[in-house]
Amino acid sequence: MQKFISSYSLLLILFLAVATPLFSQDEDSAQYQILDEIIAVVGGEVIIASELKDQKVQYSEQYGIPAKDCVVFEQLLNQKLFLHNAKIDSVEVSGDQVESEMDRRMRYFIQQIGSEKKLEEFYGKSIVQLKKEFRELIREQLLIQSLQQQVSSEFSITPAEVKEFYENIPKDSLPLVNSQIEVAQLVILPEVSNSERRRARKKLEDIRKEIKEGKDFATQAVLYSDDPGSAAKGGDLGMVDKGQFVPEFDAVALSLQDGELSTIFESQFGFHLMQMLERRGEKYRARHILVKPKISSFDRKKAKDLIDSLYNVLQDEPDRFTELVLEYSQDEETKNSGGILLNRNTGTPRLDMGEIDGQLFYVVDNLEKGDISEPSMYTTNQGKEGYRIVKLLERSAPHKANLKDDYQTLQEAASADLRANALEDYIKRKIATTFVRINPEYQNCDFNYNWLKDK
Repeated sequence: MQKFISSYSLLLILFLAVATPLFSQDEDSAQYQILDEIIAVVGGEVIIASELKDQKVQYSEQYGIPAKDCVVFEQLLNQKLFLHNAKIDSVEVSGDQVESEMDRRMRYFIQQIGSEKKLEEFYGKSIVQLKKEFRELIREQLLIQSLQQQVSSEFSITPAEVKEFYENIPKDSLPLVNSQIEVAQLVILPEVSNSERRRARKKLEDIRKEIKEGKDFATQAVLYSDDPGSAAKGGDLGMVDKGQFVPEFDAVALSLQDGELSTIFESQFGFHLMQMLERRGEKYRARHILVKPKISSFDRKKAKDLIDSLYNVLQDEPDRFTELVLEYSQDEETKNSGGILLNRNTGTPRLDMGEIDGQLFYVVDNLEKGDISEPSMYTTNQGKEGYRIVKLLERSAPHKANLKDDYQTLQEAASADLRANALEDYIKRKIATTFVRINPEYQNCDFNYNWLKDK
């Protein structure tokens, strides 16, 4: 089998080496015109001129500077080397992974451009046609990513390696670390009255009745849904995997058949009505209508009075902050940790002042260590209105990175450096054992790697 694979690869390479230009014949003139040209071969993968052109456009858009042919060309060589070896090493990417990534990207494109219809008009193709064109490209990208992760995840960083990494950084090149803070919060959320919950549920039940009597679900979603992300699309959420939404949503979705309408159900966001469009195992595409119970001025005042009274207690007894958080705070993410906010990227309490949201920045900007802020309004990660008191636990001044204060940051940098070195070593090893042919017009490029194998 290995001999057969090697023979097949060699035949493919020889074929590509001979048949470099891609031609089209004009029937009237019987003349051949070059439509595209193969400019490099890496193992069993090819790079064509139009691919380089497209990659240059993407590079310029991403970095905001003109793309250099040789820089982008070598990026493509790297990609093809990983793709070739991913196939040789039988790296696997499931159809579900491809479809999930496809749907994620489609949702992003649709969100950026405004609607499915606008996306189809922009490309002059249907969503189905676009998916068909992108599917193989996405599969190849996932294969490359999977192999790169395998290569770079074989290593773990030790404290000694972090220290060595730090000591090898020239002192005048140590990164400047922004001011960082550690904070805790006490959150009070206005509670929706039972009468308002009944009103919201009744409204959605009436909508459901009208749909059962023949009204269009998508139209009702546009008119009445409180979900800004899907209302304009007729409530369509696209194809998603189980676990992407709240558990209540998944439970209902996976109990419905194609075309079936759900009963009214509730989640932390409000009341939902769902219609199943397509089920594929634990993946599904549904549309929904969300009706959120409204918070009245009375509900807001009640919450504001409570947090004001807690603030008054803290004015006299600031050491009771953690106690009051455990007893009264309604933010489930921070309540059991004494209100401490965690950095979502690092999992530590250290928050970079340059990265925190504006709501928190303006609250803590003038606080000193140990200070407690006055109550202020804010919006939770789930989009709920609330009030909170913030306590500043720690604040560091901007400074040059050091092991004592910035170990986590240095560990991440050292890990990234180790992974980059692993990928570089892999590229060097594989170039030495992989067939590479580069057209003469690109052989004068100043490559980072020995693609020409010293010619």
